[in-house]
Amino acid sequence: MPISKVQELMQNSKTLISTSRFEGMALVRLEALANGCCVVSTNTGGTGLFDSVRDHGFFVVDTDAKNIAKAMYESLESRYWTDENIQIRKAIVKHFQPSVIASQLIDFTSSSVK
Repeated sequence: MPISKVQELMQNSKTLISTSRFEGMALVRLEALANGCCVVSTNTGGTGLFDSVRDHGFFVVDTDAKNIAKAMYESLESRYWTDENIQIRKAIVKHFQPSVIASQLIDFTSSSVK
């Protein structure tokens, strides 16, 4: 699937669900955040790098189905989906070129690793 289609799908989605038990630092989580999605993720390698964005739509849960379902509900009912926040997130995604977003992700990841 072309990256432009992936970006379009993410920009029109509310939440990315990543329930892998073994995946390390998944770039798909960063891509989802960059495209305005909340992320519900199991606690696999690399999720500690997201500590600074826990208040910005990143929900970490264990692999219990009940906890995953609860986090999915919370992500959909969160303040990130008020009309004003949706418009802000769409404007941010629309006005940033992929190269700018990639640069910001590199900076974020670099500062998180230190």
